[in-house]
Amino acid sequence: ESQKYIGKLIESSLDIICASDTEGKIIEFNAAALKTFGYKSQEIIGKHVSMLYADSEQQITINKLLQEKEGAFRGEITNVRKNGEQFISYLSASALKDDEGKTFGFMGVSRDITEFKKSETALKESEERYRDLFENATDLIQSIDMEGKILFVNNAWKNTLGYSEENIIGKNIFDFIHPEGKERCIAVFQQIKEGKGLSNEEIMFVTKNGQKVITEGNVSVLYSKGQLIATRGIFRDITESKKAQEQLYQYKKFFDLSFDMVCIANTEGY
Repeated sequence: ESQKYIGKLIESSLDIICASDTEGKIIEFNAAALKTFGYKSQEIIGKHVSMLYADSEQQITINKLLQEKEGAFRGEITNVRKNGEQFISYLSASALKDDEGKTFGFMGVSRDITEFKKSETALKESEERYRDLFENATDLIQSIDMEGKILFVNNAWKNTLGYSEENIIGKNIFDFIHPEGKERCIAVFQQIKEGKGLSNEEIMFVTKNGQKVITEGNVSVLYSKGQLIATRGIFRDITESKKAQEQLYQYKKFFDLSFDMVCIANTEGY
């Protein structure tokens, strides 16, 4: 009854289960294994386990590990189906021993992780692309928690303001706000803590050498399980633009207030 119960467990398992004798001949190959590899039972029972490996050297290495004292292996391997298609699986194999400690066979339980590996690779590539965009963006990008602590900033943020990573770690964003704009920034941050994203907001930062940098940008909020946990901001340095606007205003003010007759013409006299 016990053997029947174990047999049913093996056959109903979604994982690949394969057992072999000490010579490497397959003696057990469950339904999941047959489906995954594409064999019928009569095509696989009695055959050597090496036919399941895409790399014979890998199979030899695993076999050596199973014959050692610990008699176990866990790791990724490359298998090959009946049609020649290769796939990656995660294998947990061990030696089967009797009461006297003598090995009488080997058992392996594995799972096809090909799709998982593809997703993992795609995710990694996606993260690398976004990281590249993040680090090479010319805009200042930052993330702040709800207490004002800096979570991360990009290279443009550090380069524009002249700070190194060591200057930023564990610091509060208000340590980098210019005194002229701190009161306004506190008010803006309070609105953000109420869940309000902001757009086209002017923020005045202060550089490491005390210079004022005027930026304009958008701030959005990040939620987790319904809780507001952080803000994300993207800002553009408009310091020179603001200086130009101020100069233009001063020129206009000069023209409007001047008692002299003033005329501006282009090089063609118009």
